Amino acid sequence: MSEQYDVVVLGAGIAGMNALTVASQYVGRAGRLLLVDRRSRPGGMWIDTYDYVKLHQPHPFFTAGDIRWKQGHRRDHLATKPEVLEHFRHCLEVVSGRTSLDTRFGAEYVDHVERDGLVDVTLRDADGTTS
Repeated sequence: MSEQYDVVVLGAGIAGMNALTVASQYVGRAGRLLLVDRRSRPGGMWIDTYDYVKLHQPHPFFTAGDIRWKQGHRRDHLATKPEVLEHFRHCLEVVSGRTSLDTRFGAEYVDHVERDGLVDVTLRDADGTTS
């Protein structure tokens, strides 16, 4: 299986989601983006850890591409894990409205090869299939 994208972002944690939002602004509606993460949804380490942790800063400072939180908290609120994960989901929804976005959750980066100004990225799905 092979697909062509303008940008492939590896990782759906805070850094990957920031990269995705910036890429969506550059490629616009006609662009094609792919977000890949080995986990089942966006959120990075917040999915696997941090059950008891709240953000250490007010929630508006923790976002991807300045996407506003929609949960209606006071500005000084320290968000919980479920709130952070909901915000990641919301950020993905916002980006999906800006451009053509595909996601490959449950897939891992294997390798890449650069040639002729393009990059071939190899991914492996949970069932071992590579693309």
